[in-house]
Amino acid sequence: MKKVFTSNYKGKGNLEKRLSERQFGKIYVMVGINELGLGTTEYFMEDYTAMIDHLRELQPEALIFIEAIMNVDKEKNDSDRIFNNTNILGRNHAIATLADNKTIFYIDVNEAVCDEDGNLDPELTFDHLHLKGSAAEVWKEFLMCHGVVKEEEE
Repeated sequence: MKKVFTSNYKGKGNLEKRLSERQFGKIYVMVGINELGLGTTEYFMEDYTAMIDHLRELQPEALIFIEAIMNVDKEKNDSDRIFNNTNILGRNHAIATLADNKTIFYIDVNEAVCDEDGNLDPELTFDHLHLKGSAAEVWKEFLMCHGVVKEEEE
């Protein structure tokens, strides 16, 4: 996950530089689906925790929203030994432990994009595990309703 900070995003520079230039009030983080096949949950959490710690160093005043990894659809869940909802659930339980509900919050968008069985709605995905661009509005609406407003200091 170190590449999160150093990758050059469409020629706009890297995240490390951008986060060093300006302080933000809220930061939303969703990473992890692509890392499911890279080792154990413990290894994943070492990397994930380091990423959140570095984000906190760069943005000490920001509220950080850790988003759950989105589940995969039923077809992917039933056919893939790595990219399945059981593995995702394990990672989501682990990343949720980082939330202190004061400056770091855990939010689970799965309730907005999954069916009653907990599988990603197949109409929202193009590859069984990532959202279509047209589904971004569902995600955005969920985030708009589940963000936390920072209380004014007295």
